[in-house]
Amino acid sequence: MSRFNNALKAAARRVINAAGEPVLVSKKNGHKLPDVWVHIQTDAEFTNDETKTVDYRTEVEVMKDDVLKLSRGDEIVTEDERLFRVEEKLQDDGITIRAVLLELE
Repeated sequence: MSRFNNALKAAARRVINAAGEPVLVSKKNGHKLPDVWVHIQTDAEFTNDETKTVDYRTEVEVMKDDVLKLSRGDEIVTEDERLFRVEEKLQDDGITIRAVLLELE
């Protein structure tokens, strides 16, 4: 791996650790990944393709090395017992994965 990629990974990890929190990631296959650092943004702005208006959604960003992949149906439990389900993967750049979350009651 190049120095550039290592620098990008280190920078991404610093940002996620600074802005994020440790969570439990439960994969669809039953595998559990404790203490994975993620950044959950509850007011992520996006443009709705159908209505062309600005809406808000909850998104998560996580280091790819920590989860390998994040799939629809995987669940995230925060330290304060908030439960989220992965609804859609938005981006996987090889360093981080970003996805849309649905908060479950």
